[in-house]
Amino acid sequence: MRAMSKVNRPFSIEFMGCNYSNRRGTGRHRIEKCLLRSATKAENNQYADYMLNLVDVETGRARQCWQLLLMYFNNQKITIDEPRADK
Repeated sequence: MRAMSKVNRPFSIEFMGCNYSNRRGTGRHRIEKCLLRSATKAENNQYADYMLNLVDVETGRARQCWQLLLMYFNNQKITIDEPRADK
């Protein structure tokens, strides 16, 4: 995502939305063309390390999502492997 944003090449993502303040899911969201952006001072919160700050290229709208709720990047499913117990 960083490399693509650096050369201004949009990517698509799909994620589950979550409103942390009222503890409710907001459903499945898809952004067809987006780029990473810097957080504004208003968005700089205690959870900044867990958030992705994006701009929807088609609408110009600033968006955010929780990194752990990402499901697809450029139509490829994201999986998290369990840590291995090396002996």
